[in-house]
Amino acid sequence: KDVLVTGEFSIDNIPTTYEVDIKVTDSRDQILFSKEKAASGKFAFTLDDYDMFSICFISKRVEGIVGRGPPPEEMSVKLAVKRGIEAKTYDDLNKAQKLQPMELELKKLEDLAEAIVSDFAYMKSRERQNEGY
Repeated sequence: KDVLVTGEFSIDNIPTTYEVDIKVTDSRDQILFSKEKAASGKFAFTLDDYDMFSICFISKRVEGIVGRGPPPEEMSVKLAVKRGIEAKTYDDLNKAQKLQPMELELKKLEDLAEAIVSDFAYMKSRERQNEGY
């Protein structure tokens, strides 16, 4: 439950006659994040469970441009996605609680251990569900 997902993207070499939109949806087609005319940005959302999600970049011609014109030759997308414990940042926690470096590392290890236990419990429940098949 409450699986954090963060991401950062950038799109290079977008022609002036084109724009790129980004849309992130879950397995039930609910929109988790969308942005029009996106050249770069960050996103974050939480999932109820370890659900699948899709990230789509859609390039289209700018409205009002007449004629066909050449398609974009080479756009490149850089995308970094983090999920679960690796998506969590500890900067705010460190500022709020004024933790020593060792205390901060211990908190990270504690969260990692909790995530591993939770993952194993999830896998065990999936194993029980699939035993009948």
